[in-house]
Amino acid sequence: MALPDSDSSSRPPKLLDQLRDRIRVKHYSIRTEQAYVQWVKRYLFFHGMRHPNEMGKPEVEAFLTSLAVERNVAASTQGQALAAVGCAMRTDRLIGAHGAPCDPAGNLG
Repeated sequence: MALPDSDSSSRPPKLLDQLRDRIRVKHYSIRTEQAYVQWVKRYLFFHGMRHPNEMGKPEVEAFLTSLAVERNVAASTQGQALAAVGCAMRTDRLIGAHGAPCDPAGNLG
């Protein structure tokens, strides 16, 4: 049995772990959690693994435009991607804030 790394307790949770925790607190389904995590991974890879704190609305719009133009996804698919990315961005920026919701409508507010 391996002992936990002493450094791991001092590091904040990773973005995707924060996202999963936030989704579970909101009692979303496991499939929603899985879909959101996949959309956030795609978003991060699309932007060369830049941290969400370095990105904003123009990067989200570029990602969604790419989905529509290059991948021909439906509007509802874009909506789910927006909701996932918006949730991840708020989760990362507002960790520990009072009730920072994952907005199913994807509002980046």
